[in-house]
Amino acid sequence: MPLDAVATPKPGVVVHVSDIQSVEGKGNGIGEISGPAIRFDVTVTNDGSTAVALDTAVVNVTSGAAKTPADELVSVRTGFPTSVAPGKSATAVYTFTLAKADRKDVGISFDYRAGTPVVAFTGNVPD
Repeated sequence: MPLDAVATPKPGVVVHVSDIQSVEGKGNGIGEISGPAIRFDVTVTNDGSTAVALDTAVVNVTSGAAKTPADELVSVRTGFPTSVAPGKSATAVYTFTLAKADRKDVGISFDYRAGTPVVAFTGNVPD
């Protein structure tokens, strides 16, 4: 689905990606390498009647026809809370290094729970 789409991996759980920006990523953690990157928000809205656990949520980024994985700058992540209550939303901010030449055909996937479909957003991101 397009990067600006809204997905429902499970009834009552709504996911969308927003605020995609081109940034200069600053690696602060062990093994992280600074460089051109993209930063974006992932928001989960709970339209259901029970809390949605987000403690195992995983976001990945790939690029190109080969679906080459991008590296996350974990040290600058603003992660999700453990769960999101009914009627509430939670947003996490992710930064992945991604050369400007690799910003066509980008995939952003979101998986929050085993046994629940992975949501995949695709499109071009800002240079």
